[in-house]
Amino acid sequence: GAVFTYYLKDGLKTGAEARREEEGKLVKDGKPVPFPGWDNLRKEENEEKPSIVMTIMDEAGQVVRRFPVPSGKGLHRVAWDLRYPAVDPTEVEERPRDEWGWNPMGPLVVPGKFTAALAKKIDGVLTPLTEPRAFVVESLNLANLPEKDRTALLDFQKKAGELQRAMIGELERIAGQC
Repeated sequence: GAVFTYYLKDGLKTGAEARREEEGKLVKDGKPVPFPGWDNLRKEENEEKPSIVMTIMDEAGQVVRRFPVPSGKGLHRVAWDLRYPAVDPTEVEERPRDEWGWNPMGPLVVPGKFTAALAKKIDGVLTPLTEPRAFVVESLNLANLPEKDRTALLDFQKKAGELQRAMIGELERIAGQC
């Protein structure tokens, strides 16, 4: 896989965490703590937790993979498995294994040039934190397929994945009508 290291000067905080931090400062200074109001508390309760997202793109600028990474303050190291997303219609952070212990995975990328970038996601909006950083995925020459055949195989796997996704969606639709 590809391993990335990054540093966050400040971690991301939810609205409630930021409010509690401010309230703690007021208590420490001996000042009164105002009630935030029911509307603000309800907004905090329904708030989507802010996150840091890593986006991997290929040489053509197409998104290959987007996944959440640690968002706390400090130094972090994450690994990308050099794969496209699984063909499942829904992507989950921690994909549970199925009843046979199999964890669905997407096809491997073809060696080439890629970029990685970090963004923060707050209230569903992605804001870039870094410029895309270039890196190269190289083959270890352990594969039996020549480069041209690997590209054709990836194209086939993508088409098969689209077909599988469409079939899963249709089965879900039919099951919902029964």
